[in-house]
Amino acid sequence: MPILDPSLLDSLRTLRFDGEPDPVTEIIDLFLRDTPSRLEEAIASFHRRNTTGVQEAAHTLKGSANNLGARRLGAAAGRLENQASTGRWDLIEELLQAATTELQLLIPELESQRFH
Repeated sequence: MPILDPSLLDSLRTLRFDGEPDPVTEIIDLFLRDTPSRLEEAIASFHRRNTTGVQEAAHTLKGSANNLGARRLGAAAGRLENQASTGRWDLIEELLQAATTELQLLIPELESQRFH
């Protein structure tokens, strides 16, 4: 599965009006501004052993990623959301690391899609 589904971004670009800012760039900028803090919330909740906090942050992260076409990050966040309630902190930690890695891989992909 690719890090980013470019077809979703292409369909979002069709919403652009002449003379207006690129909606994809605006969405990417918003995602890049907000998403790292969602992951930080999940990590902080993990350290507090707060399963609800991990679940809520992962749910938000999953939705944001999937709406942007970041399917791998969305899948990782979905697995994290599903496992958060189990209290298996070793597994939750692995899933947090996987989501962190996916976000790190996604950021340059998104930056390359700005202003196209």
